[in-house]
Amino acid sequence: MYSSLLEAKVVILGSQNVGKTSLVVRYVQKTFSTNYSSTIGASFMTKKLAVDNCKVRLQIWDTAGQERFRSMAPMYYRGANAAILVYDITSEDSFQDMNSWINELRKNMTEELIIHVVGNKLDLAPKMRAIPLSRTLEYVSDTLGPDCSVHEVSAKDDDGIEELFLQITRKLVEKKQEIERIKRINAENAITLQQLEDERLQQAQSSNNSSVYILVDTPGQIEIFTWSASGSIITDTLAASYPTMVAYIIDTPRTASPTTFMSNMLYACSILYKTKVPFILVFNKIDVKSHHFAMEWMTDFEIFQEALKRDTSYMSSLMNSMSLVLDEFYAHLKVVGVSAVTGAGMDDFLKAVDQAVIEYDQEYKPELERVLREREKKKELDKKEQMTRLMKDMAMEEKGQEVRFGKGPRKSKDDKDEEEEEDEDDGFGEYERRPRYRRDDQDSDDEDITAWRKDMEERQARTEDESFQRFISGQRLE
Repeated sequence: MYSSLLEAKVVILGSQNVGKTSLVVRYVQKTFSTNYSSTIGASFMTKKLAVDNCKVRLQIWDTAGQERFRSMAPMYYRGANAAILVYDITSEDSFQDMNSWINELRKNMTEELIIHVVGNKLDLAPKMRAIPLSRTLEYVSDTLGPDCSVHEVSAKDDDGIEELFLQITRKLVEKKQEIERIKRINAENAITLQQLEDERLQQAQSSNNSSVYILVDTPGQIEIFTWSASGSIITDTLAASYPTMVAYIIDTPRTASPTTFMSNMLYACSILYKTKVPFILVFNKIDVKSHHFAMEWMTDFEIFQEALKRDTSYMSSLMNSMSLVLDEFYAHLKVVGVSAVTGAGMDDFLKAVDQAVIEYDQEYKPELERVLREREKKKELDKKEQMTRLMKDMAMEEKGQEVRFGKGPRKSKDDKDEEEEEDEDDGFGEYERRPRYRRDDQDSDDEDITAWRKDMEERQARTEDESFQRFISGQRLE
């Protein structure tokens, strides 16, 4: 009786005529033929075996190596758990083509794959060999890392085929067991954490101690919070009251592509310059994929350039030019890697938070206080200026001068009274005063009408000014 079951997908990649189909048929059906036709699209076979008390069912996908089918390949090996890169040890071209297959895997796969590199046709004469084993080992170590295994096999002689798939299957089982172990630990920790949380709540209710950290979870869409009025108000209010910082969370597996990485950096840069508070760049899910590749891209410009060269699209060219601009931006970032699942890296994150508090006290807070002082100073100056104007107007009122807020010279009360007496003698009402023009001059009627209208408008404005002046005099402001 097996303790667990495992279904896994293994894809076979490589150029045409390297022996991919022969390798799969030899392992599954224990046969070999020299008359295989080229694979069109993809085909798959299944193999059942038992490893470490675990029943395993492998789906082995044989993909086409022809160039015209390359665009279809990603749809076949998407969701794979392991990949076998096959080259012909007698063909230099098939060895060089591995670069494109590796780039395609990295572009389309989000999770870490178990990758094995296999040199086929070991049965051929040694003088026909074009790729030494030492060269393959060096290439794999530099390109895929030391954890990637290298094999040389012969599908014709059934040499090394069983060992190849057995080693891959063992790694798949170990990976599954490790995931189950982590889940079990997390479940146990969840119970323990819940108990600790209950105890903390009880302690918080029985004491008056304030919280050490306040976490504000914001919407993931950048325009909803960062660029909205409410988001700015919340951020500014918190920053004016407490040491405040922004933690920008990045999905590490999805950032493995240079284009996606650059997009994340642009978002981070815009948020930093919008909020202007201390900033922490947090790479999450490092339990799935390590964030060290991103650290290298941020610290070594040439490594990022090499990653961009593998992609010949227009977007890659754009990212190449933009990376020069962001190089200075990286130098001022606090970068940590964490795993919300396992808790790895949380100590580093809290240390970065403490450093951000120091940065807030030393840089942001003094600048905030300076801006507030200047704002208060400007308000005081505006108040003094308004009071000075008011006192000047009141002083002129006490001297018997009319307080006018429009243009033109001020008139004394005596001049105003004489003008009103003249108007009253003419028999006109308060709002219908006689214009100063000669009615007996028939040749200038049009000019007189225009002058009369202008005089009426000026008198109406002066009447309104007088009403406001009477109001001020009645209040007796000092």
